Amino acid sequence: MSATNDMMKDVVLAFAPALKSAGYRKQGARFRHDASPSVVRLVNIQSSQWNVGSEGEFTVNLGVYHRDLATLHDAMPVVESPLVQHCIVQQRIGFLIPVGRDFWWSITPKTDLTALGKEVAATWVKYGKPWLEAKSTLEGAREHLLDQKHYFLVAMASYAMGKPDDARHWLDKTIEEWPEGKERVEAWRSAHLPPLTKGRRRTSG
Repeated sequence: MSATNDMMKDVVLAFAPALKSAGYRKQGARFRHDASPSVVRLVNIQSSQWNVGSEGEFTVNLGVYHRDLATLHDAMPVVESPLVQHCIVQQRIGFLIPVGRDFWWSITPKTDLTALGKEVAATWVKYGKPWLEAKSTLEGAREHLLDQKHYFLVAMASYAMGKPDDARHWLDKTIEEWPEGKERVEAWRSAHLPPLTKGRRRTSG
């Protein structure tokens, strides 16, 4: 395991300049960019838990931490120093590249680690960086959550964007798709959305 870790350090060092030039700060195998007081972009290189000896695999995880969404989430605590796993909006880079699936790079004693790190960096610049920037707005976050069919989170994003009627629509959709979660959804609705007055029309968008 230590041999793999040593090789991964060389990959990270070759990967780092591309992120640093984009404003990211290195924290071990993790990188952070404070895009605004409410938005943090995160990148981390994850080694496989199955790595053995001097052979292994790794992938790149991406996340955008929206404090405006985190404060609305009913089950995840707000954190000052978020990691990718704290992000409502997150993705593995393999789903953004042409293979369109979970993708892991391999390393062996024969691997040119510097060249591989530069390859990963080029992949991030072409696919990861634009994704992180696009999802750094609430509109982009909502779009991602809608693509993932996370309707409860879509409702939270709509509410954060100042669209309460749209939020109500997606809460109803959540209950339709997840009836066993109705109590939780209705508790969130009661905490954040005033009841509709009689005769008021709902709109969604």
